[in-house]
Amino acid sequence: MMLVKNRDIEGCGSTAVRPLLTVDEAVAKALTLIRPMTAHENLPLADALDRVLARPVTVQSMMPPFDCSAMDGFAFRYADCIGEFPRTLKIQDQLSAGDDRQLSLEADAAIRIFTGAPMPLGADTVVMQEHTIYDATQVQFSQPVELGNHVRRQGEDMQVGATVLHAGCRMRPGEIASAAAAGQNTVSVFCRPRVTLLTSGNEIAPAGTALSAGKIWDVNTPMLLALMKQAGAEVVIATSVEDDEAALAKQLKELAQTSDLIFTTGGVSVGDSDYLRPAFRQAGGEINISGVAMKPGKPVCVGILENAVWLGLPGNPLAAFVTWHLIGARLIAALQGSALRLSRRKVLSQTTLTHKVGRREYRPARIVGMDRSGLEIIACLPAVNSAHLTPLIGADGLIAIPAETTSVSIDEPIEFIEFTR
Repeated sequence: MMLVKNRDIEGCGSTAVRPLLTVDEAVAKALTLIRPMTAHENLPLADALDRVLARPVTVQSMMPPFDCSAMDGFAFRYADCIGEFPRTLKIQDQLSAGDDRQLSLEADAAIRIFTGAPMPLGADTVVMQEHTIYDATQVQFSQPVELGNHVRRQGEDMQVGATVLHAGCRMRPGEIASAAAAGQNTVSVFCRPRVTLLTSGNEIAPAGTALSAGKIWDVNTPMLLALMKQAGAEVVIATSVEDDEAALAKQLKELAQTSDLIFTTGGVSVGDSDYLRPAFRQAGGEINISGVAMKPGKPVCVGILENAVWLGLPGNPLAAFVTWHLIGARLIAALQGSALRLSRRKVLSQTTLTHKVGRREYRPARIVGMDRSGLEIIACLPAVNSAHLTPLIGADGLIAIPAETTSVSIDEPIEFIEFTR
């Protein structure tokens, strides 16, 4: 645990200095608050994209269901082509995919066959047509081929009764394909988590409206709504509340009745105008995490209010974006019984990066190339202002600069965390 001084004001005039959790510690602690959902529904495969399986998918029929050809070519009996080459066989017939005839191969004969067609009885090998010389009546093999070449055996991919997809699996296009291949046209998936978004701040105005003095456009609402939908959540309410402790407490208590997760932005620091922490407690909530040793996003909070988990994101949009990817998306996945594992790898920066010692810093970065050793090269600003949003444009992920590091040179590998799509 990293020791970083944090002033968390609990009561009138009192302060407490305590250690901040690292990001990994905060995530682990936050996940203990999650109670995975049990409600599920059956959906057609076409509607199951990005949903999480509630029940496993088992194979209904062998895949492939019969021995078939993997190539366009000629099916023959390997024993008929042992000896001197070239070797010539008569062409007995032709089989295409979907042909339901059960042909028996004659001696010293071959059958013209196309990809996916069932192997004729007696045939055990296929030669690609590019490796033959043939006409309408005979085919000539110029060189030996291996026994069983280009034959897909019955059940080599999937066996009846085998589990191909387990509960907790996220249904991406590849998983949807596998479910269809297993013979399933519907799957049982967890219902979408019900999430609410509460934006606070007297300075916030809807994007596109005329700005009066002291106002700024609301970036967090459209950004977080997009991220929530991308994570597979059902947004039941998105609203904003003025900076008033009683009004915030009332709204939080109401949201807890209809939400699995409550996300808020702004008001989680400890300034005189930050009301969310006291409002959350006034509503009956318990704060389990109050501040994390990260930059940006230090004020982030996690707590429990009745049956809902609360994630209090900072009001700064870049800080909200970073803490969402590191914490928020993982809470939504855990609710659906799925573990969202961040894709981490080492990369190189194309410029030297500077860093102020104290907290682990996360900066948006985009992949721009690869060095001779195979390491990816990223583009990232030498220093990032957390009030700026342009670094997010085209970003592929976040680099993580260790808390004790003062600079990162261009030949020094650094951790890169790819955005979850």
